[in-house]
Amino acid sequence: MNPSIQESLDKLRSLEEGWFEGEGTIPAPEGIDWLEQWLDGTAWNLHVPRIYPVPDGKVLLEWDRGSRDLSLEIDLVTHRGEWYDWDRVTEEEVEKTLDLNEENALPWIRKELSWV
Repeated sequence: MNPSIQESLDKLRSLEEGWFEGEGTIPAPEGIDWLEQWLDGTAWNLHVPRIYPVPDGKVLLEWDRGSRDLSLEIDLVTHRGEWYDWDRVTEEEVEKTLDLNEENALPWIRKELSWV
């Protein structure tokens, strides 16, 4: 696994309840384990995401690719992801809900990252 991804996952595991101004919910430990396996199944060398906790217990993956801001907000309980792609130049937006357990979800994400 990419070392920066592993470091981010370790930081998620170290969060305590109320981590965000006293209100942040910690991500489900079994959800972080699932995310680690999901991320480990792909070589992210060219497109390493930044990984952040979201106050409601979800996790956000982000990529900056040229003029594009790309993100995937993941619900660690349902394994659903909300994809968001915004082009800062054209102001075009793409939103898509993905079931990350489906075989075609990860290849679709990789394709989107490679187009940018």
